[in-house]
Amino acid sequence: MAAYVQETLRWLPELSSGKSFHYGSIATSPAEASDFTLVQALQFGVSKLEQVTIFLSHVYQEHVCTALDRELVKIEDYINHMKTVQYYSAYISEIAAAKSLEKTYYMGETSSAACHGKDGVSNTMGGLLWTIDYSFYMATLGLDRIFFHNGRDYFYSFWKPMGGSNSSIEPHINPQYYSLLFHASAISGLNSPRIYRVAHLDTNSLAHYAVYSGNQLKKMVILNTQLYNSTADERPAKHVDISPIFGNKLTSKRLTAPTTIAKTGVTWCNQAVDEKTGKFGGMEIWESVSNGVVDVFASEAVIIEKKH
Repeated sequence: MAAYVQETLRWLPELSSGKSFHYGSIATSPAEASDFTLVQALQFGVSKLEQVTIFLSHVYQEHVCTALDRELVKIEDYINHMKTVQYYSAYISEIAAAKSLEKTYYMGETSSAACHGKDGVSNTMGGLLWTIDYSFYMATLGLDRIFFHNGRDYFYSFWKPMGGSNSSIEPHINPQYYSLLFHASAISGLNSPRIYRVAHLDTNSLAHYAVYSGNQLKKMVILNTQLYNSTADERPAKHVDISPIFGNKLTSKRLTAPTTIAKTGVTWCNQAVDEKTGKFGGMEIWESVSNGVVDVFASEAVIIEKKH
């Protein structure tokens, strides 16, 4: 890292011509034994580069670049909320380092598993819940922007707008697409939205996020990532009492699918994207609660607000 920083200190000012640059694109997790981190780059003097306004990393929790590694990637690793927190908490110091210089910090390229994701993991309801959990958790750490990698016939792509190299794969929406709608709804109508993790309530299969507008708590996001793969069995549910926060009268919006490994059948507020037209179909349903308790079934996510 020292040699890399010294080299960029020499040539980057000559290239700038009044332009700004991002710096890093570091693909090694800070948790791994390496001297290639943003924290170390700052120690070696990268802060002297006034032309650098953005620091960024590239990260994938797993990879499927070989047949052996592909076999090791399991849906259970992505629906474990505490494992997601543990893995990405390694970036706390990286984000803090950028913020200490009043710079922004991005995930410049990211998704579930490098080398284009894994069928049956990345493109499932479980993969969708992971996308939301990962995004929200990183927001609580101060991440400014996140760029999910997409491409033709990639299993972690949000959508496939046209036929690709495999002519048998028709244009379609992957479950991950619904994360965009969920994120937008979570901060819709809020001024200066901020997201906090309610860590003391979290478990391996339950994640809680508080969404603020300025200093006022406006919404709660709850993810139940419990594995559910049988439509024949009764679907387990968590009964979450929100009454101490918002009172008894609530409204909620629900993201659901038939099972954790479902690739289709995802609905958001009872609506789904039509595969042929790309438009929403169905009647939008906001659920009403009168006792302050919201039921969140296995492999579901909800956004909860006080009823006005």
